[in-house]
Amino acid sequence: MKTTFWDGKLQEDKLGGYVYALADPLDDSIFYVGLAGGLDGQGNKRPDGHLIETEKKIRTGEELSPKQVKIKEIWESGKEPKLIIVRRNLERNDAKHVEAALIDLFNHLQHEKCLILTNEQRGHWVKEHSIVTEHNLSELLAVPVQPESEIRNVWLFNIAKALKVKAAFEATIGDWSIKNQNQLKAKGYAVGLANGISKVVIEIQDWEERDGRKVIKGKAINDTEIGKQLFEKDFSCVIKGVGHWQKGGTLLVNFLPPNVEYIRGFKGGQRNLLPISQPAG
Repeated sequence: MKTTFWDGKLQEDKLGGYVYALADPLDDSIFYVGLAGGLDGQGNKRPDGHLIETEKKIRTGEELSPKQVKIKEIWESGKEPKLIIVRRNLERNDAKHVEAALIDLFNHLQHEKCLILTNEQRGHWVKEHSIVTEHNLSELLAVPVQPESEIRNVWLFNIAKALKVKAAFEATIGDWSIKNQNQLKAKGYAVGLANGISKVVIEIQDWEERDGRKVIKGKAINDTEIGKQLFEKDFSCVIKGVGHWQKGGTLLVNFLPPNVEYIRGFKGGQRNLLPISQPAG
């Protein structure tokens, strides 16, 4: 049995005040709603506390609360409880309102036995406050990209829209408008980014032309030495303030620790050597 969620990688400073739910992995049913995060946006590991307290009571033979009974049942089934961050970066009072609203809703649904949402919009402040599950967990846990070794000819592609209908690999090899043949000669690597987070790293073996646009031939290398330095990393410090990227263009960079060198897409294609930790612009 695990006594941490997400293998202990919960980054409190990125959560601030937050509301969370615990779910049964067997059917994704919610069995507990909670509030976490201290004053001044300082988060805490309250969700982990439920697991730690339950494990301690099981070990000492103390009486379990209904919530702890449920956690114990999940463990005994060979599964682990699931954690969902429902809303984050909230002021304390706002978090209290969200928590109370969810508790009221789920208590109501226990009697009504129905939950069919027909909302066409996801609601306000999706990027800053929206739900976190295992599907978009990397956006919360990603650390700034900071390669330990020199990595040259790294292409950065924005695949956020394409991910709605394609897997990360297919979205990244896509069809791109790249006319500079000299830039294509050095094969290098392709990184697909969504909301600034790298979703796949591809070693480029060749470029093909399809209807006047370029398509990558290559293989995913997320688990290799180079891949691990680029995969599921936050590239915000590289793309922030780069107008070409914001307008939908691609970037070509060299990582020269501790700097990043822009080959394509920044200030008219001029070469710029900037600290990775310092946003361009």
